[in-house]
This record gives sequence, C-alpha cells and structure tokens, in this order.
Amino acid sequence: MTPDRLHALCSRELKRSPSELFQQRVVKEAATRLEAGAVAVKQIAFALGFKDTAYFSRFFRKHTGEAPGVWRRRVAVRARAGQSRPALNFSDWP
Repeated sequence: MTPDRLHALCSRELKRSPSELFQQRVVKEAATRLEAGAVAVKQIAFALGFKDTAYFSRFFRKHTGEAPGVWRRRVAVRARAGQSRPALNFSDWP
C-alpha cells in the first residue's frame, strides 16, 4: 500500500491521518504506563522512542492537557478515591 493510499483510507474511514492515529496510540501507551506506577517519566519517554524527556512532556501535554507527572498524580488520587481513570481525548484501542 502506498503512503498516499493509506492516508486516503485513514482520512476517509477514520477521519484522522495515519500520523494522528500513531500519535494517539503513543499517548494511550504513555498514559497506561504512567498509570501503572513506579517507572520514571524519563524511562517511559525513552521506551516510547523519545530521545528528549522535555519533548515527551510537551507531546503528552499537547494531547492530554496535562504534564505526565500531573497525569500520574491525578490518576493516583482518583484510584485512592475509587474513581475511574481520566478520560483520554480519543477512542480506546483494542
């Protein structure tokens, strides 16, 4: 499949570009790892392919509205209170 064909299919069927889908998946994975607990934000950033923790933080904040550390603390507070996790801005992936 050519890149143009992939872009056309994603845009038509999913109303998002392939790069948007990829970015949303990275944010979902980052959120899952942050919720899991003890791994440092820097390690999560590197595991997801970011070479710069500051860039990862900006990327995460752009997509969720919160810095990774703030996200993690909010999830922990909600978990202690028995509430559900914060909603992301996109559909959950299978």
